[in-house]
Amino acid sequence: MTGVALILGVWRRAAGLLSAALFLAFMVAIAQAQIRGLEIGCGCFDVSGASDSEVGWDLFARDALYLAASVLIWRKG
Repeated sequence: MTGVALILGVWRRAAGLLSAALFLAFMVAIAQAQIRGLEIGCGCFDVSGASDSEVGWDLFARDALYLAASVLIWRKG
C-alpha cells in the first residue's frame, strides 16, 4: 500500500514516513546479519528462490539511498 500511495502521489507525507521506517528496519536487519556473519540469500526480485545474490553492504547502501529519498518525500510532503 505504501508503494501504491507513493506511485499515485496520495498521502505523500504518510507514505514517505512509512517507507522511511520500513527502509530503516531493513537496514537494521541487514547490518545485524552482516555483523553476525550470516550468509542470507537476498531473493530480491526473484520469485523462484534461486537467487545467487546475498545480503551485503551493497544492499545496505542501496537501502540508505532509498531511505534518503523517503525522508525527502516525507519532508516535502
